[in-house]
Amino acid sequence: EHAHESPQAMVVPLIVLALFAAGVAWPMFGLAGLLESARPAGTGGVVDGALASITIPDEHGSHAAAIHVPAGLIAFSTAGAGFLLACVIYWWRLVNPDEIRKQFRAAYRFLLNKWWFDELYDALFMQPVLYVSRRIAQTDKQAIDGVVDGSARSTIRLSNLLDRVLDQTVVDGFVNLFARKTWNFGLALRRVQTGRIREYVLFIVIGTVVLFVLISLVRNSLAG
Repeated sequence: EHAHESPQAMVVPLIVLALFAAGVAWPMFGLAGLLESARPAGTGGVVDGALASITIPDEHGSHAAAIHVPAGLIAFSTAGAGFLLACVIYWWRLVNPDEIRKQFRAAYRFLLNKWWFDELYDALFMQPVLYVSRRIAQTDKQAIDGVVDGSARSTIRLSNLLDRVLDQTVVDGFVNLFARKTWNFGLALRRVQTGRIREYVLFIVIGTVVLFVLISLVRNSLAG
């Protein structure tokens, strides 16, 4: 509804800044009375104790003239006062900045370090995120990667074992044995196939005689 509304990720840092700003501006500009006058009728305070009379208006109520105009004047006056103070110190040289730094050393360091907002943001958000990220990365390296790498090493060992036992011993052994037997049988047949016609004729004659003798024996045994 409003373009000036902040993203959800910046809600907590803005709340911290708002608390710091409220602590600085409250006694100086009478902001407590301003918020008290803008409190809706019939509502009570939001906290007990010293802040029991304070009620922060809602988003639409903050745009009312009773709040918007004084808040704008306060912001403009604050910026003008800062500009005037800078002119007094650095332009007109009416005040020595080194003396201010020495007398208000704590405030100087506080403002120089930008309210330590970066350190606060780092401590509240960055370091917890980095800590969780490191724990997740450590879990990934030690647990998940350990399981995956262990499974890979086990698979490699099992593959090497199956290669030695089944492939090299059984499969390759059978194929190599069959190849050797085939080779030896071929060498044996090679001795018979001499390529000499006289030996082939001799084998034919011998075979014919053997067949004749066998046939004659079979015929005689059947006739008897």
